[in-house]
Amino acid sequence: MLENSLPDCLLCQGSAVAISDTLTGRQIRALWNACNNEIREEAYGLLTPLAEVHLFHCLACGFRFFDPKFVGTAEFYQELMKRKSYPAMSSEFKSAIEFCLKNNLRTLMDVGGGEGAFLDMAREAGFETTGVELNREAAAVAAGKGHRMFTKPLEEIGLDEIGGAVDFLSLFQVIEHVTDPVGFMKTAASLVRPDGYLCVAVPSVRRMIGLLHHDPADWPPHHMSRWRIVDLQRLGDACGLKLVASRADQLTGSAIPWAWDLRRKLRAGLGLATSLAWDPLIKLGSDAYRYFGLKYMGPCHGLSLHAVFLKPDNTDA
Repeated sequence: MLENSLPDCLLCQGSAVAISDTLTGRQIRALWNACNNEIREEAYGLLTPLAEVHLFHCLACGFRFFDPKFVGTAEFYQELMKRKSYPAMSSEFKSAIEFCLKNNLRTLMDVGGGEGAFLDMAREAGFETTGVELNREAAAVAAGKGHRMFTKPLEEIGLDEIGGAVDFLSLFQVIEHVTDPVGFMKTAASLVRPDGYLCVAVPSVRRMIGLLHHDPADWPPHHMSRWRIVDLQRLGDACGLKLVASRADQLTGSAIPWAWDLRRKLRAGLGLATSLAWDPLIKLGSDAYRYFGLKYMGPCHGLSLHAVFLKPDNTDA
């Protein structure tokens, strides 16, 4: 690939980028197969078996991202959801509800929330709930439970349709899928009242202490970017939002052998050497990690990063 054909950074729009890693479309297919997800060829779109998928690294801001042309198609997500289900509970759900209660918020919109698990929790806690979900089947399930649902892109939703700007808008595991995170975040902020809040959760670039670097879910056509806390800070700055809280998930001891086992499957899918010799040490280490409560002492390198942004009352977004 010629240097002048490299895409600009999806976060800061800088043109100085480098390639950090590369997989072929064939390798990405092999990784999905190793995870027991055999996806129909048509669903991969422009990601042909011979295509080279580069993980880019912005030399200006450090953001990691992929070529937008490989973004997932509707067919890809329909195929993927045949074998996966929307989470009924996630670490960000509880903390978001607690934040809303603490700040006396009333109206809440969840974007990309599937069948409405988070909206169920929010309504039970006393909030007025609205959801946006492009998967019509999932949206119908959420609507059947009494939530007001929209099945069109966020930019097509007007304030009059939702009865005015909401107090709180959540984007849980959404931003990493889009090719224009800044534009998408600005659109989301336009639906939030001044002095309201937006909450974001994204996979951490350092999740599971790096064991899942080749997880196909972190590569196109599924994910378009990889995030750090500093990237979320820059995202807020670019949108005129103030970062008021951020954290990373704790790495739990039980997750370490799970991630190690998945890593072994992924390496096998790529035809790389795997060994069982380290398994006893991994188990011993995870047991010690839990026994001594090390998750409370060391850095957090669990699955996700969380951030809450305030939309100041002078924001034009």
